[in-house]
Amino acid sequence: MSLRELVENGLWEEAVSSLLVYMQEEKLDVEKCIIGATVMEHFANYDGMKSLIYTGLKMEPDNYELYLLLGNYYLGVNDKLSYLCFENALYLAEKSGNSDDILQIKEIFDSYKEDQKIAVNNVTIVILSHNTLDYTRKCIESIRECCRKESCEIVVVENASTDGSIEYLRRQEDIILLENKENVGFPAGCNQGIRAGNSNNDILLLNSDTLMMPNSLFLLRMGLYENEKNGASGAATNYAGNRQMIPFKGKDLEDYLEYAKRNNVPKDNALEIKNMLIMFAMLIKRDVLNIVGELDEQFSPGNYEDNDYGIRLLKSGYQCVLCWNSYIHHFGSKSFGKNAKEYYSLLARNHELLEKKVDFEFAHYLSETIDCVRLMDKADEDTISVLEVGCGLGELLSNIMYKYPGAKVSGIEPDRKVAEIANSKFNIRCIDIEREDILEEEKYDYIIFEGALETLYDPKKVLKKISNNLKENASVLASVSNLMHVDVIQELLQGRFTYDTDGTMDKKHIRFFTRDEIIRLFNDAGYDIESLQGVMESGNTQFLDALMGVENIAERHLFEVKRYLVKAKIKH
Repeated sequence: MSLRELVENGLWEEAVSSLLVYMQEEKLDVEKCIIGATVMEHFANYDGMKSLIYTGLKMEPDNYELYLLLGNYYLGVNDKLSYLCFENALYLAEKSGNSDDILQIKEIFDSYKEDQKIAVNNVTIVILSHNTLDYTRKCIESIRECCRKESCEIVVVENASTDGSIEYLRRQEDIILLENKENVGFPAGCNQGIRAGNSNNDILLLNSDTLMMPNSLFLLRMGLYENEKNGASGAATNYAGNRQMIPFKGKDLEDYLEYAKRNNVPKDNALEIKNMLIMFAMLIKRDVLNIVGELDEQFSPGNYEDNDYGIRLLKSGYQCVLCWNSYIHHFGSKSFGKNAKEYYSLLARNHELLEKKVDFEFAHYLSETIDCVRLMDKADEDTISVLEVGCGLGELLSNIMYKYPGAKVSGIEPDRKVAEIANSKFNIRCIDIEREDILEEEKYDYIIFEGALETLYDPKKVLKKISNNLKENASVLASVSNLMHVDVIQELLQGRFTYDTDGTMDKKHIRFFTRDEIIRLFNDAGYDIESLQGVMESGNTQFLDALMGVENIAERHLFEVKRYLVKAKIKH
């Protein structure tokens, strides 16, 4: 029997088997996708179908029939994702030039919009231009190549370029152009672009030195609408901070294009919750923008406006998500000023502005490291429970949730302001571990101290206390700064012991450790150390060479360790 006949006769199991065979043998067509919608509806969005669709898209990322089938899968599960998949199926069909399929998919898409009374916002792409003509041209061309024109508009804010950018942009008929007589900077320029676009659209802030890739915008939108709490989504890239860089180093642009084709497809567990997103490519939901507001122009000409926006999103009950399956190429730092002295002066000024605005030492929390995650070895267990002591805004816990989707994570944080903000992401309680107890009945596979032991007056007492909250064969994980690092020693020998916003000399540190003192601490607290790893950072090698000439000096590698990673279990 044909697939249609199987459905008409109510032979649902046989219909699923037949549909799977068509997909595996690459004999899927639009008609079979339409029938497949009925099959999946009967099986309540059969999960095995989604996995097979994802597998197919890895092999054929521009197969519009698979996107049509994925849209069918999401019907009744997340109607906005259905909308985006149907829209992408139509876009890819239009690019293929198959007129019959275009008509069929357009009819499905239009009928869906009419029947469901649903639509996803179009996107206004805001680009700032300042003496980056070649990059701006390539950026706009990449949008034309990779984005459906009916779904987005381009607004370019021209910040007083002198390299011919204005003349080029005036010739572009498919953009909205704003011309400034002076460079108003990034936050103010972005706000101009936001106001100039369609007031119903979501906003993509996109640097002029980027290249849109196939499916980049589609997957940013999928990430944004995956969850109602998602207020902004950001892209992974080859050049950025904030742990948004991909684990791939290409030789040239062609390598990155190939990477994007393989990477930029729908997949399970593609989103990681972040405290903030770098605004080189950040998509903001319109409803959220209306609540949170525009970028804060007091940070002009730029820097820390993205940190500020991340905190404001969290305070409003929303979260940022990094879409690891949306790669956008970033050439990097092509439009900002090149004067180093002015740049670092601006950083210092804006750092102070933000700290006054949020009323806590934000740098300590937004630069949270995730070293301890690499010590976790229960990768095959989806039900691990994790507690982080001194979790800050929860960056490490977010990373654990991304790597172990079934993990149950929670944190305790002594700063009430920080805990209240982080609690919008997941369970964060304001507890001072030195003065208060964790509930006795709470047991964990891992209790983590990521840079927190140094902030305690009596770390040995705390380690003894939390032993009651460890499951059988559970582990304590810790990242501990090394006081012997060469940079600290050099400062000491020059008469300085200056505190900083992070690292060994973090202003929050009241205890300091060397390797031997870390071993002593855990042994005295009743633990066996299973693993003690050093995170190396060589520092001033010339000074270290001279230091090695001192009689009876410790081994060189002890001065090169920036911090130690400890994994310990209770002694038996």
